[in-house]
Amino acid sequence: MGAKAQLHIGLCYEKLGQQEAQQAYRRVIADFPDHTAEVAVARGRLAEIQRSADELNHQPTFRKVEIASKPQNGVLSPDGTKLAFVSEGSVWVVPLQGDAGPGIAGVPIRIGTAERVWAAHSQSAWSADGEWIAVNRGTTEAAYVFPAEGGDPRLVPIPDRGRHAWNYRLSLSPDGGTLAFSALEEGQVEGPNDSEKRLIFTTPVDGGEPRRMVEMWGRMPAFSPDGKTIAFVTHRHPVDGGWDSDLWLVPSSGGSAVKVLTTDIGGLRGPVWSPDGQYIAAHYEPGYNNFSQELWIISVASDGMNRPVAKISLPRNSQDMLAGWTPDNLLGVFIRTAATPSATFTVSATGGKAAQVTAEVELAYLEWSADGERILGSWWNPGDSAVTI
Repeated sequence: MGAKAQLHIGLCYEKLGQQEAQQAYRRVIADFPDHTAEVAVARGRLAEIQRSADELNHQPTFRKVEIASKPQNGVLSPDGTKLAFVSEGSVWVVPLQGDAGPGIAGVPIRIGTAERVWAAHSQSAWSADGEWIAVNRGTTEAAYVFPAEGGDPRLVPIPDRGRHAWNYRLSLSPDGGTLAFSALEEGQVEGPNDSEKRLIFTTPVDGGEPRRMVEMWGRMPAFSPDGKTIAFVTHRHPVDGGWDSDLWLVPSSGGSAVKVLTTDIGGLRGPVWSPDGQYIAAHYEPGYNNFSQELWIISVASDGMNRPVAKISLPRNSQDMLAGWTPDNLLGVFIRTAATPSATFTVSATGGKAAQVTAEVELAYLEWSADGERILGSWWNPGDSAVTI
């Protein structure tokens, strides 16, 4: 076999799995030392593979940031210096480094208030130019886009997205002019276990009709830093239950979507782009729930499926979207504290002492039964299915 043929094998393997690619490139160098052009290419590809591996295998450190307002959601500004979050019906921005010392944030600043402004699990978004922040308007079919420096927001109509929190992920184009989101296919209604078809759409912030970007099921879109690509995930129910996930890329100008990664079992939550557009980070959820204790970093710089993946273990569970990826390669992640989960209480509408009615487990989607005798809700344990009581 000639040097060119062996080099071609290496390039093909690199699209499928780097271990085989490295072996093929080393054979070019060892077996064909006189073919200087092919050897140079092989050495260059080996160096690039090693560089990617070194970056992916860098051991993480965790830095806790104390914020006076204790936000339960938030997204990092593109420069990594501020956190935008929703609290008390308003959008706030807080500097992550205040005057009190390292690890203590600055004073939160209210940038705007709007009817039913809402955020959960870090579903909001900054534009890459740092001038706009998109947040949801309740769980209805609309979103707000606020000027980051404060002022009146723009209201952007959005098709029905259903009830599940992950359907409310927003993403803004770099200039803040286009909003990406996932919504139900026209004519669809909410179905059991998220079985209804959701599609990825974009819409102009200053008015216009939503544009369908893909034909397949998709949610959690994210514009790339240059605005040319949108990453999104699909969730599939295999025959034996649980979730499988795929990570896709689609040109924001329109065109065919490309599958980047498929999980054998479990879901992907995210994604978030690195500032240079070379990598994507996402939570990996191993079970049929929304708990994750592992981040995946996926290389998207090369072509083909099954691209290199690094896995970062978190010290405790995370149930939110990643808050962002800063220019100095810090990932923002909300991690649950070691404190005991909250319980459910009732209290008379006319006042009085609250009564604890459940054990210390955090319930979601609380609702009274018709006769007022029971409270219905759902709770999750890591690794278990949702339980309704």
